Amino acid sequence: MDEQLLAVCQAAYPDFVSLWETLVNQDSGSDDAEGLVKVGELVEAKLQSLSLLTNRHPAREGAFHLSSELSGGGACSLLLLAHLDTVFAKGTAQERPFAMDGEWAYGPGASDCKSGVVLALQAMGILQQRSCQSYKKITCFFNCDEEISSPTSKE
Repeated sequence: MDEQLLAVCQAAYPDFVSLWETLVNQDSGSDDAEGLVKVGELVEAKLQSLSLLTNRHPAREGAFHLSSELSGGGACSLLLLAHLDTVFAKGTAQERPFAMDGEWAYGPGASDCKSGVVLALQAMGILQQRSCQSYKKITCFFNCDEEISSPTSKE
């Protein structure tokens, strides 16, 4: 086991939970363009705080998909894919906000897929923190319409 990596991950855990809670407590149903924009902007800000360039890809009603890349010196490329939308109606986040009970987390989109969004963001940050360059390129793509079969993100 890489004890140094474990220590870095453990140190990052409070920030992980904080961002996770922020995302879960923001409604972002597939038909909630306003909420999707807010979640997209939060994710974009996190990527930019890591000094990563971001690209917005128009979806519908002002919502957008988001991509970012990290270049390294290795041979293999990776795609980290997660979605920003949920199946929950507007107001659900207020009715059932993020909560943790031991190792279990609750709230709209807590496991599908806002935890995946945060995991991708934290992984990018940890790779940079550790100066890891063993990949050719890592592309992150966050779509905002997965729950409705990805009509504007399939391409």
